[in-house]
Amino acid sequence: MKRKSLGIIAAVLLFGGMGVFYSIFLPEQENTVILKEEETARPTWEGEESVEIEGTEKEEVYVHVCGQVKKPGVYALDKDSRVADAVEAAGGFSKKARESSVNLARRVQDGEQLYIRSVEEEEEPGLAEEKGKSLVNINSASKEELMGLPGIGEAKAEAILAYRSRHGDFKKIEDLKKIEGIKDGVLEKIRDKITI
Repeated sequence: MKRKSLGIIAAVLLFGGMGVFYSIFLPEQENTVILKEEETARPTWEGEESVEIEGTEKEEVYVHVCGQVKKPGVYALDKDSRVADAVEAAGGFSKKARESSVNLARRVQDGEQLYIRSVEEEEEPGLAEEKGKSLVNINSASKEELMGLPGIGEAKAEAILAYRSRHGDFKKIEDLKKIEGIKDGVLEKIRDKITI
C-alpha cells in the first residue's frame, strides 16, 4: 500500500511540476518570439513604404506650347524634358509649321512659352526675330543699340535720342527721315531690323 500511495504522490508531483514549469517558462518564450517578430516587421514595412513614396515623386515643369501645333496649351512635363517632348505633348507640328524654327534637343524651362512659327512667318521680312537677334525698337533702344544698326553712327544715334526726348515716340518707321542725315537709302538698310 505504501508503495502504491508513494507512486501516486510521485505522479501527482511530476505532473504538477511539469504544469508549473510550462505555465512559468513557455508563455514567456512564446510572447518574446511574437514581440520580436512584431518589432522587426514594423520598421521594415515603414522603411519600404517611405522609399516607395520617395521613388514615385517627380519634379515637373509647366510649358506653354503655342503657334503651329495641333493642340496648343499649357503642359506639365518632367523637369528633364526636351522641346521635342513639349511639341509631342501638344499633338505635334501642324502642317504649316516650320520645324527648324525651334531647337528640338533643348531642355525646356519652367514657365517658358514655346512659339512654333509657320513657314509664312519665317519668310516674311521684318519678323520679331531675325537670325536669332531681336529687332531694335527705335522708341526704347539705347545709344549703343542704335549704333549697332547699319548706317547709324554715334551722331545719328544721338540725334534719334534727342528727337525722342523732344517729340516723344516715333509713330511710324518713316518718321526717322525727319532726323538730319537719315534719308531713304539709310532707312531701307535698317527697315527690316527695326520696330516701334
